[in-house]
Amino acid sequence: MTTYLGIDFGTSNTHVAYCNDQGEGALIAVPIKIAGKSPTATCVLWGTAPDGSDIVEAFGTVAMETWSQYDAEEQAGKRIACGFKPDIARSDRARTDARAFLTKVCQSVLDIQPAAVRAGQTIIGVPAEISQEHRDRTREIVRAAGFAEAVCVDEPLGALAYHLTNGSITPAEAHVGIVVVDFGGGTLDLALVTSEQGLRAPWGDPALGGRLFDDLFYQWIQDQNGEFEVSEREALAVWQQECREMKESFSRRWSMIGDGMNDFRFRIDVGDGRKTLRNGSVAEFLERARSYRPSALAVNYFQRFGMPGPLGNGTTIDLLDWIRRTMQREGAGGPIRERFSKVVLTGGSSEWPFMRGIAAEVFGVDPETGILRSDDPEATVGSGLALYNALRARHKARREELIAAGPAAAAGVAHAVAVRLDGFADEVAAATIDATMPRIEAVFTDWYNRGGSLKEVEAEVTAICASFEPEAKTLIEDAWRSLDADLLRVLRDHLRDFLRAHEIARDVSRYVPDVSGAVSLSGVHGGTSEGIANELAGFAGNMTVIAAGIGAVVVATVNLHVIVLLAVAHPVLALVAGIGALATWLGLGSAVGGAVENAVREHKFNAVSRRLLHWALPESRLKAKLAEGRAAAQATLKQKILESLETVGGTDGIAGAAVRAFEGMIAAAVSDLGVLEELARIPEAETPDVSEPEVA
Repeated sequence: MTTYLGIDFGTSNTHVAYCNDQGEGALIAVPIKIAGKSPTATCVLWGTAPDGSDIVEAFGTVAMETWSQYDAEEQAGKRIACGFKPDIARSDRARTDARAFLTKVCQSVLDIQPAAVRAGQTIIGVPAEISQEHRDRTREIVRAAGFAEAVCVDEPLGALAYHLTNGSITPAEAHVGIVVVDFGGGTLDLALVTSEQGLRAPWGDPALGGRLFDDLFYQWIQDQNGEFEVSEREALAVWQQECREMKESFSRRWSMIGDGMNDFRFRIDVGDGRKTLRNGSVAEFLERARSYRPSALAVNYFQRFGMPGPLGNGTTIDLLDWIRRTMQREGAGGPIRERFSKVVLTGGSSEWPFMRGIAAEVFGVDPETGILRSDDPEATVGSGLALYNALRARHKARREELIAAGPAAAAGVAHAVAVRLDGFADEVAAATIDATMPRIEAVFTDWYNRGGSLKEVEAEVTAICASFEPEAKTLIEDAWRSLDADLLRVLRDHLRDFLRAHEIARDVSRYVPDVSGAVSLSGVHGGTSEGIANELAGFAGNMTVIAAGIGAVVVATVNLHVIVLLAVAHPVLALVAGIGALATWLGLGSAVGGAVENAVREHKFNAVSRRLLHWALPESRLKAKLAEGRAAAQATLKQKILESLETVGGTDGIAGAAVRAFEGMIAAAVSDLGVLEELARIPEAETPDVSEPEVA
């Protein structure tokens, strides 16, 4: 059993969950409560040890609660650190705070799930748009905090894993694509994610997060109550904790009451007193959001880490428009053009009522059916991260299983193709002999009755075979069309059986065209199959090689007269040459071998020699010999056709090309499996509606 620990290390809150994968059954992410809270505040309360060094007095939500209980004198010797996650790539202090916080998280997890820390895998979420340095710093901090192994996974992938597992997104929708909008406390992070291709086209803004709205409420309550007469240290705590709680309460009430809300009231602790925001309305909030300017406190804070634009230009900012422009990928190629099936809103800040409307407008989807908001946005990513690598490991094992099963399936195809090719060769040989032998037999019968030389018979047989070549080509082309469709059917049937046996719910037509529309192997490289040929590397080439086999078959029929003469004329000649009375009459005496045969071939049978011929070779025996020759000619022709099918198109001929095509289909089906897809859950007929939300 492998344990996966997911950590959504957020700007405002951190959520931790674990998943024990026993190799089968449903995967479940179980939240871990840190000091009784899930999620817990991303916060550290620093104090001073007797020796003067810094120590962590509390962390998480407990740290915020403890800080709020201190009076101004007690707070003077301490430091409350919040909101440090976005700044760990630029600030030593932020890295120190992050390491101290995650060390405490690690110690708490050890008490609950020690295996997850000591022997499991820790998956920590990172915004998709952060720098490689930020990722490296994050991984270093997690390892330094005590976790045995740590990997960074983009947070949108965690969101997709969560929704796939709980069934709110179907695997078919995930294959097409999901736009994940992760609006957290520190960043607005977006990505197009598919279970088939993973993370695609990530974008966002690392400066645009919920903490700007915290600052909006920080200024709003000051505008009603006057400036706060507290230290900058305490003011930071008011901004980052008290005003965040006020913001979240405002958002929840707005969702419940609607846009007409105008009586919002909230009280916060500031120093030794309390301050109240009164009669807060949606209308005033929207006005403030459209004319936001960072407070001096926020400016001082951001300047420590490099002032992110547009916060440092001193002008007012329309936060809603900033969100809209970021979602539209301004500066990153414009509105998203790739196909997708749904938009997912996650992260704590996604709960703002205005987010659904902006997302619907930007992505051109129905606000009710085209947008999914996580039921627990602050827990979505953490739980999804715990599931993500478990799902990846399962699907790696499944892929290996499918790849291992491929050779046996390909052997089955090879046998089925060989049987069909044998039938094709037999059919063509029989049809060819049936069409030519009556004429050839008539020539021999005429010679038997009228006389003449066998050399003349051979010439007539050669002429009959030569004149038959155009007819033979048409005959073979007709037979090929039937074979063509049958080989496609063999590939389709065997691939369908393979997919079903391994619970891969995919429509087989994704990998090989349907024969019902007169689509054949020879037409796969274009026309109705062009999309498949473009998707599956090597498929069209293999099919074209198979189609080229018809040329080799036609070449084989060009030598039909040789086959017939060897099978019919020569045995008859040898039989005639072996008649003792005839040989004596011809004066051949003891001459044997080629000399006898040549003499017989050249001899023009007249009335006398015909009587000897008829006496020694009754007509019934001649007919029997011709029948034997017919059977021998058909068997030889069939073998020649099979040999031509074995040599055309490279290794192992047509059969080899068909097997290689089938192997390519299996490889495509295996690679087509999304790392997050639960294979047996997709109904074969399931197709998501992706007709409209393609362009913003």
